[in-house]
Amino acid sequence: MAAEDFFKCCGSRKWASLVAQQGPFTTKDGLLAACRDAWWNGCNVNDWFEAFTAHPRIGDVSELAKKFASTADLCSNEQSAAMESAAGNKEVLAELKEWNDKYFDKNGFIFIIFATGKTAEQVLGFLKERYENTCAQEAVNAAIEQMKITELRLVKLFPNFFPEGEAGVGSAGGSPPKEEKKGGILARTGKIL
Repeated sequence: MAAEDFFKCCGSRKWASLVAQQGPFTTKDGLLAACRDAWWNGCNVNDWFEAFTAHPRIGDVSELAKKFASTADLCSNEQSAAMESAAGNKEVLAELKEWNDKYFDKNGFIFIIFATGKTAEQVLGFLKERYENTCAQEAVNAAIEQMKITELRLVKLFPNFFPEGEAGVGSAGGSPPKEEKKGGILARTGKIL
């Protein structure tokens, strides 16, 4: 797979390049290890922010359509449960927009969450809860959520590696490694988790 294929899974050019350089992959474990290593030890905060900008704000349907036009096959259904649960509930949608705007103004980047399977009310609850965190805490939280989203997209890109489909995706896989290489991103951010 080429870097542009991996870029569809995560909008960081550096991450996509690092992962592509480690291929070809023959196992799910090898693929996930390479993806996680590139994200947590090869990328820096600027690479994370680049990936975050590839996402629409939760609930922004028009932006969702524009940003996902070239990656619709991998990104489909990521916000569908949240959006379906909010359909017809203008109050929840308005509150999501309000809190998304507040979050962006406070942190300088959009709220990132692994929204698959979550209702709009649940997403809103997490948004309000995480709003209280520092910007540094939120950069790490968003990076964790980004890795969960990336892994979900990898299931779609490499279906032969994931015969179980999406089951188990979005759980602990997005978390930073317990044992991290010297100089990795968490070491550079002061292990703020």
